[in-house]
Amino acid sequence: MRAEPSRRIWWRWARVSLRAMMILVLALGAWLGWLTHCARIQRDSVAAITRSGGLVFYDEQSWSPLAGECGRLLRTNWLVDLIGVDYLSHVTEVALDHRATDSDLMLIGRLSRLERLSISDSSITDAGLRHLRGLRTLRQLFLHSTPISDGGLAHLNSMGRLQLLTLVDTKVTDAGLPYLRGLRCLQELDVPISIAERGIRSLQNDLPGVKINRGLPYKN
Repeated sequence: MRAEPSRRIWWRWARVSLRAMMILVLALGAWLGWLTHCARIQRDSVAAITRSGGLVFYDEQSWSPLAGECGRLLRTNWLVDLIGVDYLSHVTEVALDHRATDSDLMLIGRLSRLERLSISDSSITDAGLRHLRGLRTLRQLFLHSTPISDGGLAHLNSMGRLQLLTLVDTKVTDAGLPYLRGLRCLQELDVPISIAERGIRSLQNDLPGVKINRGLPYKN
């Protein structure tokens, strides 16, 4: 008769262990599913960006302008070959040139760990910048020689970690500067030379720690 309570205790322990194991398996499956989903999104985005002539760098790569090539991934090569780099690393930098379009920005907006984005001599529009609103980890944004205007800056105010912003050779005017007041982490801002001193002073009052440089006007 004394063995009966022990059996009940063992049975309860086994049931609890089984439930815990099932929860663990379900949680692991959900995590693997999420990881696979994110890796596929990044892989497909990278493939499309590189097809359009863009350059993509992962968090374990470094860019050497003098050598004209990017560094190797630090991950073991056999592991990268086995499961793919997008399961092991995140894209942190993208550079686009004159071939960039608003469709490319839609793909870039899916790279949730992006820290640096450079776009030059491109025809991207204000509407295209809307796709970048989810890039909350972005620290540096270079928009050089593009036709973006004041309305496009409204899509940048969610980039709370942005430290460097270049708007040289764009259509941005004094009227667009108030959209940047919410960028509290901003440290340096490059604006077209056509921006008036009054506009710069007004923004400087809202962001006193920002260094503001004036560059070249937009070329039609």
